[in-house]
Amino acid sequence: MLSADGLRWMVAMVLENVKHSPVIEVLLGTMTLSTLTESGFLPVCLSLFRINKTLSLKKKRAFQISMVVLVLILILIGLMVFLPGAVLLSAFGTYQGSAIEMGLFTLVLIVLMCVGMTYGYASGSFSNSSDTIRAIVYLPARIASYFVTLLMASQFIGSLHFVFGERMYDVLFEVSGVIFSWHTVFGIIFYLIPLVIHILDAYKGELRVES
Repeated sequence: MLSADGLRWMVAMVLENVKHSPVIEVLLGTMTLSTLTESGFLPVCLSLFRINKTLSLKKKRAFQISMVVLVLILILIGLMVFLPGAVLLSAFGTYQGSAIEMGLFTLVLIVLMCVGMTYGYASGSFSNSSDTIRAIVYLPARIASYFVTLLMASQFIGSLHFVFGERMYDVLFEVSGVIFSWHTVFGIIFYLIPLVIHILDAYKGELRVES
């Protein structure tokens, strides 16, 4: 890395390394999780696993409304997938290479965010757009330091790719059909584990099961 080629690579590839990191996925995922928690939807879901669960009538109705919205959204998506000339399928009418395949992760997050917002307004947790925005950005703001970690990790992993090349994708082991390479392992160590730690620290003592 300290060679002329290495120094040129480090200067030129900073943004490219960040692009190959899960920064967008993390941002969208934490925005969704933040909406679900701040609206009260996730605590209500957790309360369903309690034996002696008691929810107010308003929260029960809000939960029912949010479930109806979820079903309606899933029906709409199903129509756009299974009807003739489905717009979310590929030009050949297949799932492979389709819009829904490439955007499935984002679509799931958008659906969950809509459900969380519905619950928030129905339960009274949200009363205007400012409440919604505050709920969306709550968690990303609390874990802002993680994005610094992600930036540094992306440069480190990118440097490993520069040094070892395709050997980073050599198979180390396989678990239930899931292949783990050096790239995957480093991603778990430097991206996933710090993210979980930051989220748990952000919600430490704050996330309560509704009663």
